[in-house]
Amino acid sequence: MASGVFSRTILLCLLALIAAPAQQPLGMIEGIVKDGTGLAIATAKVKVRHLTTGQEQEQAVTADGLFRFPALAVGAYSVEAEAPAFAKWTRPSLSLSVDQTVHLEIRMEVAAHTEVVTVSSEDAAEVQTTSVALGNVVPQRQAVELPLNGRNFAQLGLLQLGVVPLTSGVATHGGVRRSGQAYSVNGQRPESNNYLIDGARMVNRVDGGFAIRMPVDAIEEFKILTHTAAAE
Repeated sequence: MASGVFSRTILLCLLALIAAPAQQPLGMIEGIVKDGTGLAIATAKVKVRHLTTGQEQEQAVTADGLFRFPALAVGAYSVEAEAPAFAKWTRPSLSLSVDQTVHLEIRMEVAAHTEVVTVSSEDAAEVQTTSVALGNVVPQRQAVELPLNGRNFAQLGLLQLGVVPLTSGVATHGGVRRSGQAYSVNGQRPESNNYLIDGARMVNRVDGGFAIRMPVDAIEEFKILTHTAAAE
């Protein structure tokens, strides 16, 4: 089954096309806090801050040094970690895309004096290790600047591996029931595609396509999951 994920601009909240109605079109930051020897620091606290909105969240790690911030709005974040007797750890900027889980392994050093350890984005790669789903994010610049016939955002799905447009025969077969469908994914019928907007299903029951066509200027990110989507 194919699906996609969108997030809309600030005032328009979030637009999503994903594989199942329960999954949210947001991102997550998780990880573990360790000392220089690799042991978990159970006394640490981690804080994330959205650099655009200024919204902050803070939590204490578990006894195993683990932390998780689910359901975060997409965008750039700063991450800080503090623990008694350890130097403060800071990452000034971390980019979080729609439907992405960023895993961090934070290493804190014992502080002899007041000091701060700052990690740049080049030093810590944003690797998603918690999902095997296949898909790719199309950013806002591509959504707005790429030539689209009729400014139809669904055509952006054709940038994904395994996604092909409907042939003329498939598009016309069945008449109106194929008029709103945009593509086929990995050999699946176009009726297998599922779409959500703000967490609600947006499939047109007449033709199986999407029920609401958003203008490309209102789309911040676009993502289509083409294989092994999450169970939820």
